[in-house]
Amino acid sequence: MLQKYIDDYLSVNLNQYDAFGIDLEISKVVLIALAVFCVACFAINHHRSFMAMTMKKFFRHKAFSEDSAMTLRELGLDSSRSLKRALVTDSRISKIIKRVGEQTLSYEEYRKISRDKKAASTLLPNFESDKFYIAESEMDNARNIHDNYTGSIPKTAFFCLLLAIIFFSLTLLMPGLLSLIDGLISGN
Repeated sequence: MLQKYIDDYLSVNLNQYDAFGIDLEISKVVLIALAVFCVACFAINHHRSFMAMTMKKFFRHKAFSEDSAMTLRELGLDSSRSLKRALVTDSRISKIIKRVGEQTLSYEEYRKISRDKKAASTLLPNFESDKFYIAESEMDNARNIHDNYTGSIPKTAFFCLLLAIIFFSLTLLMPGLLSLIDGLISGN
């Protein structure tokens, strides 16, 4: 049944119109693009909500300096694998959230230390005991993330549903529109 719907409505082949002469099933390409777009929207929304939630916890506990720094457990973020991964990688959040006693190394210093396994282990945070805070120099960036998050899963789902409705409406109208355009171009 689904295949019949796809063949009947989603198989608009431009090759059947003399004025176009392109062998492309346009609706299937657009359907795949729509699916990829919706997945990307949800991924971006999840990342933004993760960032906003993390900043909210730091602001709520006023962890803005080394003196007021807190462990991830105290902040209620100890189970967040995404945060732990982000703090280890070179991500936007790792530039905002700093670890007490964290060294700032040049590239050459980092390469030298990372070759020695024992010394390299000091570069990685101990998520059980290390304390974290929002760096003073990144306060505006953190406040921007915290204050400007307006997305939500229901809004994203509604947007993707609206796009799907528009897409399926266009697929019903596309054969007629293409016939009209083909007739105008070819003069029939």
